[in-house]
Amino acid sequence: MSVQQTKEARRELEELLERTTDQALRQELITQLNAPAYGYRIAALEALRDQVYFEAKAIGNDSVAYTESRLKDLYDLGYYRTAFDLSQYEGVNVPFSQLSGGRVEAAINAYWTPDVDTLAGNYSTRIWADTTQLAENVRDIVTRGLMTGGNYADMAAELAAQMGDVQFTKKMDADGSTRTVATGSGAKYRATRLIRTEGNYITGQAKLQSMRDAGYEKYEFICLLETRTCSVCGGLDGKQFPVAEAQPGVNMNPIHPNCRCFVSPVVSKRLMEAGTRGAQVDATGRKETVPASMTYQEWYEKYVKGTELEA
Repeated sequence: MSVQQTKEARRELEELLERTTDQALRQELITQLNAPAYGYRIAALEALRDQVYFEAKAIGNDSVAYTESRLKDLYDLGYYRTAFDLSQYEGVNVPFSQLSGGRVEAAINAYWTPDVDTLAGNYSTRIWADTTQLAENVRDIVTRGLMTGGNYADMAAELAAQMGDVQFTKKMDADGSTRTVATGSGAKYRATRLIRTEGNYITGQAKLQSMRDAGYEKYEFICLLETRTCSVCGGLDGKQFPVAEAQPGVNMNPIHPNCRCFVSPVVSKRLMEAGTRGAQVDATGRKETVPASMTYQEWYEKYVKGTELEA
């Protein structure tokens, strides 16, 4: 590697440092830049390894900023939408004021975990865990390809496989029911799962806060009446819990990654009897309205058990 190439490699890392806001990543970059090897001729392989690794990590830096912005938007929407619905349909005058930045920040930065197989933390720690793994995998692919004389087409194919995609498969629950689940092992699937799960979590937290401000003491767990709903969420459908005891992964959404369930304030009996909800009623996915009081178990007995939906 020429002196000029060494200077260019260093310049690119310095530019990356300038646009990086995450302090841990900045420190890692500074350590690399100050390493004695950068004062001399850097091996072409090592320079390329560094560039690939840190560019991949830079994606994580951008992802954290973007996700934080979207989660704040979802919190606002969930909070004010719930307040509006309560005032519109129940005549409740919700004593809310403009959401403070501190309240929103506390909600999106809270550490929580949807199940024991998922990294405990918040959206940022989850993104960095996935990004670090992706960066290391990408760097290894490039290094291995160059060391073994692999061509760019082979490396590109391996990188594409590393990014992966989302697959849909059938899964049977303990009660014998089947459902379609999204699966995958690549970065694309993990990113999709993360934003869906974090979005579900933050919307639920916003709705809870709106309920607290309106003076509601209980909420109801609600799942989708269709075959993709898991038996755990189905078992919680229609159950009521104290707002003060809400716990994601236990009695509050999300119960698991990719969870689509939600909660609603316990409304008056009159509204519950008059309300409706959508439900899958045949194997084509067609939906009809059913009474809002119908639970998942009642729906399963009527529309799934002994029909094509169960097959």
